[in-house]
Amino acid sequence: MRPQTGFRQFLIVFTLTAGAVFVVRFTELFEHAAYSIEKGRLRALSERVPPDTLLDEFQTPSRTVARLVTPAVVHIETTRRVGLGDASAIRRMLDENPEFETTHPWFQNREPGDEAERLPIVESGLGSGFVYDAAKGLIVTNHHVTENTDSIVVILPDGRRYEATVVGSDPKTDLAVISVSADRLHQVKFGDSRTLSVGDDVFALGNPFGLDGTFSRGIVSGLGRNDVAISGVTYQGFIQTDAVINPGNSGGPLVNLRGEVVG
Repeated sequence: MRPQTGFRQFLIVFTLTAGAVFVVRFTELFEHAAYSIEKGRLRALSERVPPDTLLDEFQTPSRTVARLVTPAVVHIETTRRVGLGDASAIRRMLDENPEFETTHPWFQNREPGDEAERLPIVESGLGSGFVYDAAKGLIVTNHHVTENTDSIVVILPDGRRYEATVVGSDPKTDLAVISVSADRLHQVKFGDSRTLSVGDDVFALGNPFGLDGTFSRGIVSGLGRNDVAISGVTYQGFIQTDAVINPGNSGGPLVNLRGEVVG
């Protein structure tokens, strides 16, 4: 009976192991299949966008542009150390909320009553960006979003989170390129901003106030706006728009009726 019992146990363990492997593999295959289906749907949608001469006959352009571009727009969270705080003052403040002190990393593994201790003060920031090279995981955002940051986290529309690194940044144009090691990304198409005219419909996408996937519509209010000063730096050749843009939109794309990035 012992050999039979041992074989039975082996069969149970083998079946459970094989089942677990199957579930993990099936989940991966399902995710890749869903990504492929979505990618194909977006490609088909892009191919249905008519040439400029037929835009007047294009049905529900806002909805189509939103569906086309939103999958490539990401949420960016940043942190940076801005100084040191007095530990004793912070401890006095936290006396009213001891539970916070026990969970906050500043106070883990520290000796109580260390009044000489100086603790880092961390500032967080929000921004947006858009994937322009899905194969390489390259994302465009603003220079001021990534400037002097200690960490950059990219949150994809499907909720996945990745640490990002800065590939390059230019304060004069307020542009930055960051990269993530992620698969199943969607990317935008670029248009030609030189073809824009005042009065053209445009759309701004991003995450104002941390609200993911926000989409607003406006028009091109002006072109070639020069001597625009932001944070002490003067920029040239700006596109002016009345599309609603708020804190957190920084780095998000401005797109035309064809869903092409023009700013």
